[in-house]
Amino acid sequence: MKIEKKLLEGREHWVVPTVLIRVGEWAGSQGPTYYSPEVLEESAPFWNGKPIVVYHPKMYGSGLAGDPEIFNKQKVGTIFAANFDGDKLRCESWLDPERLEWVDSRVYDTLQKRQPIGVSTGLTGFSEGKKTIDDAIMLTGILPDHLAILPDQKGACPLSAGAGLLLNVGGCFDETLLPLPSTA
Repeated sequence: MKIEKKLLEGREHWVVPTVLIRVGEWAGSQGPTYYSPEVLEESAPFWNGKPIVVYHPKMYGSGLAGDPEIFNKQKVGTIFAANFDGDKLRCESWLDPERLEWVDSRVYDTLQKRQPIGVSTGLTGFSEGKKTIDDAIMLTGILPDHLAILPDQKGACPLSAGAGLLLNVGGCFDETLLPLPSTA
């Protein structure tokens, strides 16, 4: 998959391959949480159209991204083409380069250098009190809210585990994704 320039709402966007999260047990905000293949696959279509923000919006009240204040201060793109692929939830991150540069120029600069960036899923997880052998919460469903780009933080499912911007279908940085299109 190549990075492309495409129009969205009359503005140029970079379409960046992304792995949102992989199947496994990850340290979430509620403690260790197990994301099963079934739960991730079931959630895939509900990620489409969700905002991509720099950092989680927790600092502005509810922690949910669907707020004009969050859109104005943190939103840099939108999720499309979300799908489940064996052991990972993937998508196209449609990123507005002008917003990237304005909201957090480090993200813009990192993408310009063709370097992967960590992400974190913003979601509400549902469980029925079930736990794994390792005492992790076993999710039975997910309500997606946003994808957070973490320019200087590590997400629960970090780059080293295969989640982030500029990752290919195998979950690793792929030199064939280069070059990043210029904004000129």
